[in-house]
Amino acid sequence: MRALLLLVPIAATAAFAKKAEPLKNSPVTYFKAHCARCHGTDGGMYDDGFDKKISDKDLRDVIDRMATGPGQAPIDGIDLDAQVAYHRAIGSHLPFLAWTAQKGQTLSGDFTLSGEKLTAKLGKKKLPIQEKDRIWTLILPKGAKVEDLILSVDKTTFKPATKPFTQKK
Repeated sequence: MRALLLLVPIAATAAFAKKAEPLKNSPVTYFKAHCARCHGTDGGMYDDGFDKKISDKDLRDVIDRMATGPGQAPIDGIDLDAQVAYHRAIGSHLPFLAWTAQKGQTLSGDFTLSGEKLTAKLGKKKLPIQEKDRIWTLILPKGAKVEDLILSVDKTTFKPATKPFTQKK
């Protein structure tokens, strides 16, 4: 099973030396505001398996054209990469998770789930995590580092990343 999101699986964290930071734009909220009117809620009007028919580069180009044209909301860089990851999750009917904001020790982001609850841990200690309207929020304990945070959804475990990616499980 693949999971598509903006957090790095534990085994891949050594590959990222840059400090992890939240996205500037929320992929799920962006899609709802600029794409859903034509493509349906959560891409419900996409052809089944559309994601298997197109490369990441071509999907990125299509999303870029649609965002600039009919969407009237151009995006680029990591925000465009995040939309590619979100579209892959839509096409594969998999959970999606993104970290989109941090104010002090409070973190939040987008999520979609395929049936199981989102959980958060620092080491072995569980952290309370709030979920509302596809937004997750948690407060890191004083002195805790974002890089030590572990989020899990649908039995897949993730840590903060420095870029969006597609993970195979």
